[in-house]
Amino acid sequence: MNGKIDHITQKLSVFREAASALKETVLANLVLIGEIPAPSCDESKRIRFMMDRFVEDGLENISHDEMGNGVAIIPGTERKSRILLVSNADTIFQDKEDHTVQVSSSHVQGIGLAENTLGLAVMASLPAILESLGLTFKSDVVLLCSVRSHGKSNLEGFRFFLKNNQLPITSGICLDGVSLGRLGIHSLGLLRGEITCSVPEEYDWTRFGATGAIMALNDVINKMSAICMPTRPRTSIMFSTMSGGFSYRKVPTHSCLTFDVYSESDRLVSKLERQINEIVEEVSAGTRSTMDFNIISRCHPGGLAFGHPMACCAREMIRTLGEEPRVLPSSTELAVFVENNIPAVNLGLTTGENINELDEKLAIEPISSGIAQLLGMLLAIDGGFCNERE
Repeated sequence: MNGKIDHITQKLSVFREAASALKETVLANLVLIGEIPAPSCDESKRIRFMMDRFVEDGLENISHDEMGNGVAIIPGTERKSRILLVSNADTIFQDKEDHTVQVSSSHVQGIGLAENTLGLAVMASLPAILESLGLTFKSDVVLLCSVRSHGKSNLEGFRFFLKNNQLPITSGICLDGVSLGRLGIHSLGLLRGEITCSVPEEYDWTRFGATGAIMALNDVINKMSAICMPTRPRTSIMFSTMSGGFSYRKVPTHSCLTFDVYSESDRLVSKLERQINEIVEEVSAGTRSTMDFNIISRCHPGGLAFGHPMACCAREMIRTLGEEPRVLPSSTELAVFVENNIPAVNLGLTTGENINELDEKLAIEPISSGIAQLLGMLLAIDGGFCNERE
């Protein structure tokens, strides 16, 4: 680190008490935002809510871009640099799901809270928390509610913002609902793919091996699962969804498989891409079906070294708050910071259970520690303690 940050870590308990005192504000924002459905590409109502909050707090440059990202600035006293604080506004849940949010004495329950309604709620509450502490920064703090993060969009909104933004960004923090203590400093290589299978109506169902479009994709899954994965660099394939068919007694003629390939090595991601291509061609030829392998998106691995001053500061904040930092790779907005060579970390805000399930719930008490950690990191970045030595 570029100097000691004791004067910052000594304030974390005060920050935590201030955040706890404003717990009702954070929870009110969490409930109000959480009950607004926001599937990817349909986040406008949530963005409008956030814009209204920013207006009430008197922030500057409140606007949304052509992609729909919402942005506002907490002005700094010197304004020589800008720290970008980002949280995605969309969730993986469609608007037909029940978005009711329930609050008990210890937990808050509702869909999409961890990914990433809590990040938005903390962002919406941040001006009030700063005011209660009388805390200001030399740098501008740019608040970004990014759209089109999930699914096929895969961080499209954040990429658009950084490509077209006219404000130079010097560093960044990604907010994640869970888990407190988890620290992201580097991103994984990612290949997000889709394989579609179609069999023609004139298909000969009497031929040996004729099973329809679903079983053909099942053969693809079996062969992909049999690929030998190295333990170092860590690499894996995660199957996400499979769809196809119409009803009982109807042979499926179309099917679709979606999946992600993760690896710490860009070379291995490319190697797996070639292997999956070969599998698709082999199964397609064997079943006489038409298969297409489409790459939805790619991210390249990279990020901060373990000993980078920003990574060291983040670990120190987490330890001071009584948590053991867990440094894990991330595939969230951090990947876009990496693509743009902007030093950034990914912070978790609380603990939770049944994440991304219909009965997902988050613990309330740790949220104040998550906010204290965020304030400490903002001060450390603002004070130059996270800069690399020249």
